[in-house]
Amino acid sequence: MSHPDPWRTATLGNGYAASVCVTPDGDTVLWLLAHGGCIEVDDDYGCCCTDCAPHEQLNRPIPHTMRSALDRPIQPRCSRPRSDGQPCRTPVARDGLACHWHRTTKETAR
Repeated sequence: MSHPDPWRTATLGNGYAASVCVTPDGDTVLWLLAHGGCIEVDDDYGCCCTDCAPHEQLNRPIPHTMRSALDRPIQPRCSRPRSDGQPCRTPVARDGLACHWHRTTKETAR
């Protein structure tokens, strides 16, 4: 987690502050600190405060809403090749079935 350097932080007067932050490996990145300390960034690190990233907090369980989303069964997809070569993402009742778009095509096998 990167930390803002208080000596290189300037309040912008609109609820934001511009700050030089130090990464764990000693590099520096520029961040905009938003209201309440939440960080809006455009770099590889992003915000990891408890409001924006509750799943990133060490030694804390994953929040219930995220756990229920992870435990939800995966919806089977058609997966037949589309005209652009990508797999079809149309939901189907069970694995191996073709969607309504691909049922009439000659090649329906996976």
